[in-house]
Amino acid sequence: MRLKLFVLAACGLFAGCLQAQVGGYVLATGQHMTGINGSAKFSPVGYTIGGYYDFFSAGRVRIGADARFMSTSSKKGATTGANVGPSGVGGRIYSGLGGVRASIDFKIKTVAIKPYLQASAGLVRTNYGVLYPDPPTSPGVTDRYSNLGVSGFAGADISLLPMVSLRLEGGSGVVHGGPASGSYPLQSYSVGIVFHSSSQR
Repeated sequence: MRLKLFVLAACGLFAGCLQAQVGGYVLATGQHMTGINGSAKFSPVGYTIGGYYDFFSAGRVRIGADARFMSTSSKKGATTGANVGPSGVGGRIYSGLGGVRASIDFKIKTVAIKPYLQASAGLVRTNYGVLYPDPPTSPGVTDRYSNLGVSGFAGADISLLPMVSLRLEGGSGVVHGGPASGSYPLQSYSVGIVFHSSSQR
């Protein structure tokens, strides 16, 4: 009896793994960081590139991993002195994040939609949109600090073609560290294209 249960469980796991899906995406991204020097903020724009691997599925639910790189910048810094000009370079954020995701496949009439939730963490490098040091050591140069970033994402992939989908995504998290050793809220909003290995059900 135990052997039969083990075999059935192994077969179920193997069948789930056989339905694995791989995808890559390119997104236009806007970010918003707040809480800098008390109340300052800045909103850089740029792009996100990444990929995911859904390694297990059970029914319409998929579980997987995601890795991404995000790069955003703005001419306007969190403080006026940091704006692009003789001394400032504006605000910049570079993020390398990895995490786990869960999604579910369903259809509205003939349109396949895959909403998902994701938790990610990784390295975030940013100048916080301010001048560090102030004044800078040389014109147009500002220090970037390496920080721990933690973020949650929620979005949906809407099928356009059998292996191409439109992605809408929002994210919210915090950046820990920086020159003041504080925590800074960071939101992101993205839209773009996903290329995946198989059709959404």
